[in-house]
Amino acid sequence: MRQDKPQHPAYWVRQVPPHFKVQATPYPNFSAHHDPIISMLDNVHCKGATGHTGNKVHHTVVRVVMHAWNDDRGQYLAQKMRQLYAAGCDVKLMYGFAGESVRNTFANRVKRGYMPIHTTGYDTDFDGFIDLYTHQKELLIDGNYGGDSSSRIVVTGSSNWNDDGMRGDEEIFTINLGGQYSDYIDNFRFIWEHRSHLVRYIPYGNVSARAATMRLAAGPTLKRFGPAWEND
Repeated sequence: MRQDKPQHPAYWVRQVPPHFKVQATPYPNFSAHHDPIISMLDNVHCKGATGHTGNKVHHTVVRVVMHAWNDDRGQYLAQKMRQLYAAGCDVKLMYGFAGESVRNTFANRVKRGYMPIHTTGYDTDFDGFIDLYTHQKELLIDGNYGGDSSSRIVVTGSSNWNDDGMRGDEEIFTINLGGQYSDYIDNFRFIWEHRSHLVRYIPYGNVSARAATMRLAAGPTLKRFGPAWEND
């Protein structure tokens, strides 16, 4: 609710107690080398998780559920996810809408094969348009982050992973508290298991599991190529 002051730089960061940080946009001159989410992801180390964080083999867990994931910004964030996956991170991604360039990046199986990706988008009235989807914007990190090998971090707020997420009047809220992380990861697991489905443009190997999950989906088959909903 801070008063706008156009004569000053629009982007600002406020540390509100030590475990919380609020960042507000517009974010000037963002790029793959100058982006608040990329800066966070650059601090992720895929191995060496300790203190009951990470997965069973002590690899850092990265989870994303994103309403809109598209545009040039969405593509370089998708590429960053592929890099983390290739480096050994335990990655699972969900989106409501994703642009063509992002879906093409997700469909790339170079290094470690396909990433586990679900969509929360459903066409419930069979008119060819997605009308049911998540509106959440969350990045969850559990494991080796920065100088702490037992981190549990939630990044949420109103900013989508697209160009408008940096250009608009949005906020990015970071929570560095294990208890809060537990609530968010429990919700992620529920949506992953009960309110989403494997994307259809990736030929996952486990056909039976894929078929069982796809029965949740309604409407026409999602396509990897061709015009996307946001025309990117």
